[in-house]
Amino acid sequence: MKSKLLMVIVIGVVFLLAWQYLSKSSIDQNTESVKTGNQESPPPQTFALGQVKRVEENKIYFSVGAEEKVAVVTKDTRLIKQVQNKDGIGLSDAKLSDFKARVEIVVYFDEEPKANTYQATKVQIID
Repeated sequence: MKSKLLMVIVIGVVFLLAWQYLSKSSIDQNTESVKTGNQESPPPQTFALGQVKRVEENKIYFSVGAEEKVAVVTKDTRLIKQVQNKDGIGLSDAKLSDFKARVEIVVYFDEEPKANTYQATKVQIID
């Protein structure tokens, strides 16, 4: 009787150790895939904060410090502005004509600018 009880305890301990080892191995594999970057993440969207100088055709010229930059606007570029509403500040669609000189804006882009020219994905008036 004593030997049967001891055998059950040994089998239980072996089973428990095997289960813990397999669980840890699975966690280690998931952790390793995160460490090595095996999970895809979207590239960070970047932005530039500036002040409108002028608007010509499909381009918004804006300054960032002393530098003049250009945001190229396409049919896919989202133009928005902040508006006061009953809940505080909200967002509303904007038109290119809303971008006047000295208005503060944020230009969002996915690709690095070339020669201070940004291919804008979104331009937001923040005044």
